[in-house]
Parts: sequence; C-alpha cells; structure tokens
Amino acid sequence: MKLTLEKIRTATELLMSFGHKTFPVKMSYAVVKNSAILKAEYDNIEKMREEICKRYADTDNDGNPKIIEDENGRRYALSEDGLNAFAKEYNELLATETEVEGLHEVSLDVIEQCEMSGKYDSLTTGELAVLDFMFTE
Repeated sequence: MKLTLEKIRTATELLMSFGHKTFPVKMSYAVVKNSAILKAEYDNIEKMREEICKRYADTDNDGNPKIIEDENGRRYALSEDGLNAFAKEYNELLATETEVEGLHEVSLDVIEQCEMSGKYDSLTTGELAVLDFMFTE
C-alpha cells in the first residue's frame, strides 16, 4: 500500500497513543501490527528530520549546530531563513510516497462495534481520518 511519509508519521504517533484504549480483538491486532510496521518508517523520517535540522541550524565557531535548551526541551537553533528552508525541505520529505507492505486492515463493522458497545473505546472522526488506510468496507 502506498502512503505518504506524512500519513505514516501521523498514523504512527496516533497508533502509539492507543495503549490505554480498549478495542475489539481484530482492531487491537491491527493497531499492534500496524504500529510495529510503521514504526520503522517513522524512525527513518525522524532521522531525516534531524539531518535537515542540522543542515539549516545556526552554527557555533567550530561549525557545529547550536542547540537551545529551555522548558520545551532541546532543539536546534534556527534563524528565520533556516527555519523556512527547513520547513520547505521537511514538507517535501513528508509529501514523498512509499510502499508499505503487510499492513493489516479491518472492516468498518469493527468501528460500529466500538460505537455500539459500552465496553470498547470509540475512534473520533479525526482518528478515523488519520487511519483511513486501515479500514475496508
């Protein structure tokens, strides 16, 4: 299945946040399996993001990227021009499509099962939009 790297990034982050949710067994299996498959691509995206950040970061006198530490954590220091160049290149990366094999799909009936039963968590409209590739009619 072809997915953009943006879809992989957002879907992986969402799937990894589902640890506290209860779903029917078919949905739970799809979440666990797809999380594992997408995580490898997610890690590649993060490595590329960091490389792009380093490329456009402000540098110290030794030519090393400057790092800022504050209440938000650690991040590279980027000028406005550097930030714009980073954003352009990172958005190009996220628009890239790649083939992802082995993703598990579940029927939309499982979503209905979640909504109709009080023992399962439901998915929001936003979550369904992010995970649309996982569902079949």
